[in-house]
Amino acid sequence: MTVAKSLEGANLVWQRVNKALWATSGSPVEKAAFLRTLKNWLATQKGNPRLQFLSFSNVTTDAVTVPEVSASGCTIYAIFAKKQNTATDAYLKINDSATLAGGANGANVTITIPLLVGNDEVAMIFQPGLIMATGVVVASETTAAGGTDTTTGDGPNGFMIIG
Repeated sequence: MTVAKSLEGANLVWQRVNKALWATSGSPVEKAAFLRTLKNWLATQKGNPRLQFLSFSNVTTDAVTVPEVSASGCTIYAIFAKKQNTATDAYLKINDSATLAGGANGANVTITIPLLVGNDEVAMIFQPGLIMATGVVVASETTAAGGTDTTTGDGPNGFMIIG
């Protein structure tokens, strides 16, 4: 999914987060982290900023989620990912780029998240936020340092909240 940076009111984003967490059977821990803790922190400490909900599904090869995020860049506040129910290792990679999730051998990757067991899930909250100056690209690969894309059906589903 490729979209431009397009911020909207926080309440609309929280409705999407709630729906996505219920649709993926996110655990109570992730639901509390997003819908209570992160929501409260952004409202009270960040002035309830305008946000954007970016979903991704069955990630395999490099997928641009936010190209050319503008001169001001964007800030990732949180990521949720859930691996599909397969035994094949998947490493979700997120990079500050307009085109690539990183080079061979894990070079130039901003974040690598291991999802090694079927239905593994992870929630990451960045305080005060992870600044991405160029763009946001996601990919799923078979090893942390490698460049072999995950096969369709093994890649994770999830979302990011950016501002």
